[in-house]
Amino acid sequence: MESSNGQSDKTHASITRTAIYIATADVINNVIDLEKHNSSAANETVIEYFNGDCRMVHFLQTIEDIINKVAQTQRYHHGDSARTMSCNQIEAGHLLLQSLRDEIINQSQAANPNWDAVRDLTGQYLFTLQEFYSNTNWVEIFGNQICQDLGISDKSLSLNVSSEMQVYVLVKYLKFFYNQFCRHCK
Repeated sequence: MESSNGQSDKTHASITRTAIYIATADVINNVIDLEKHNSSAANETVIEYFNGDCRMVHFLQTIEDIINKVAQTQRYHHGDSARTMSCNQIEAGHLLLQSLRDEIINQSQAANPNWDAVRDLTGQYLFTLQEFYSNTNWVEIFGNQICQDLGISDKSLSLNVSSEMQVYVLVKYLKFFYNQFCRHCK
């Protein structure tokens, strides 16, 4: 992980890995083994569930495959504004996420699923999803609130922000930049 301002920055790989462990632990605890696992840490829940089972190797390989697909998407599509949610292409990114999500579901539910394709599509989806939160001002405006409609078919993405909120965010940015500039002037 890289560091800025003394805090570690998360990479696409670390975010993807953490999210997969958390989601897997949630499924283990709430769908598969309802409350049989006592660990509060997601990675411990997953390890406890597999308990040395050879499926753990497959699980770890699947995570690495998806992380590699995220990195591949970043390499090949870094200039695609819809995939990076930049240059005011949020709506295009939203539509891309919808189509990727629909294709993941279709591939997963096929009579003979192509799991390589599912992992590839999942990597593309996760990359674009992460780019939304890192390249838009969503976090500054809404904090840790999840954009519920992002990438969901038949949902429009309403990002109407009041002018007061826009001023608040702008002031927040200006104060940050001012503090950074003045710190070097002293």
